[in-house]
Amino acid sequence: ADVKFHRCSTREMPEWEIAAVEFEVAEYMAKVKQGQMQKPGGSSTPQSVSGGVINVYFHVINKGAGISNGDVSTSMIMDQMGVLNAAYANTGWSFNLVSIDRTTNSSWFTVGVGTTAEAQMKSALRQGSADDLNLYSANPSGGVLGWATFPSGYSGNPINDGVVIQYASMPGGGAAPYNL
Repeated sequence: ADVKFHRCSTREMPEWEIAAVEFEVAEYMAKVKQGQMQKPGGSSTPQSVSGGVINVYFHVINKGAGISNGDVSTSMIMDQMGVLNAAYANTGWSFNLVSIDRTTNSSWFTVGVGTTAEAQMKSALRQGSADDLNLYSANPSGGVLGWATFPSGYSGNPINDGVVIQYASMPGGGAAPYNL
């Protein structure tokens, strides 16, 4: 049977929160430009307002061996990194794959937004700081393709930071037409 996927499960933000996030980003970038803050990737002397290197920690959550169980190949991960870098190429931002870890856990494999499984998974696996990207591939419940947290939520709940994606939506996965 074909699985119907929803595009994204990231929550809708009210207008006031969107404005607050945009203000926070603009304020941060102004401080970076003035040399008062360090850009992600450790550069203390920014070349421009936008740009830098973001370290990526890739967490493969599976329910066993093989692609049908979510155990995506390293080549799929590298292809995904290529897509990510290509999408941001004209912005000055790039993504550096630091590590890949693999966890077999059937509860985490079907993780849902805001669930105990999400909290446990991210508490156990999350690496780096607010400047880094933690990417989790799994088979999220509810047919969603994934979700992300907003930077504005970091200070209140830093462990929840990260992006969860449907493993089959990665390049070469079986979630056509979303597998690019």
